Amino acid sequence: MVPMVIEVQKFGFSSFKSVLNAGRGLRSFLLFGAAFAAFAIPTAKASDAAKVDPAKTLNEAVQNAANAHFSESQKKDIDQMIHDYIMNHPEVMMESVRKYQEDQEVKRQQDSIAVLKENSDFFYKNADLPQVGNAKGDITIVEFFDYNCGYCKHAFSAVQKLLESDKNLNFHFVEFPILSEQSNLAAKWALAANKQGKYWEFHQKVITMSGPKSEEGLSKVAQEVGLDVEKLKKDAASDEIKNLLIKNHEMAQKLNISGTPAFIVGDQIIRGYIEDGQFKTLIETERKARKDAKK
Repeated sequence: MVPMVIEVQKFGFSSFKSVLNAGRGLRSFLLFGAAFAAFAIPTAKASDAAKVDPAKTLNEAVQNAANAHFSESQKKDIDQMIHDYIMNHPEVMMESVRKYQEDQEVKRQQDSIAVLKENSDFFYKNADLPQVGNAKGDITIVEFFDYNCGYCKHAFSAVQKLLESDKNLNFHFVEFPILSEQSNLAAKWALAANKQGKYWEFHQKVITMSGPKSEEGLSKVAQEVGLDVEKLKKDAASDEIKNLLIKNHEMAQKLNISGTPAFIVGDQIIRGYIEDGQFKTLIETERKARKDAKK
């Protein structure tokens, strides 16, 4: 019996922890407890222990436990065992949750990278998306934003500094109005301004303006930057711009982007506000990765 117990300790407890970390929770704990009990029963002689494959035997025991029917007494014993283990080792359950969350985030990033590759033309070769900076720059950053988003207003300052300091950058803006009807109106007008070649001028004014983004307020901004207001209104109401906004929302959904701002740098998706220093680090990392890839 002693060699068998040693092998249970060697293989069983590590397997037990992996079961919990796989996110299967209490049911797996129950099955493991039953398997452990079955495995620890001295059904083989100590002299035959060397012939036993502990890992294989344990797996068989877990499978047998899954198919087992427990008496009420056994269920109570297992419930108590579960309770005692959780009370004595609460960190294991937290590890399981943390591991599950980490795995989900990795999967989300991997899925998003695949979507980026499948839709790269939309983000990088789409003339309908407003573009600012060096069209022939080595790095293109894509931003999803809403004109009424406070964090987008803060991020604008970082974007502005980057465009001023790094002349090899290109920004593509994805209008993503999600906060209000006025956000939607401002997005339509901005895209209409892009058709007149004054997107950046209009964008800078609207993203920093205080007060409501009403038709009256937007008309005033349009006049200030030299736009044809009547043409702007007509274009803003067009199906072309309506459909582009629908497409923007579809892309955001595919990339698991549900808030603003969000940025794409290479194959990285940053969901949330970042400062100019963090931007610079991301850009440097992307440039280095591209340089290394050419070696």
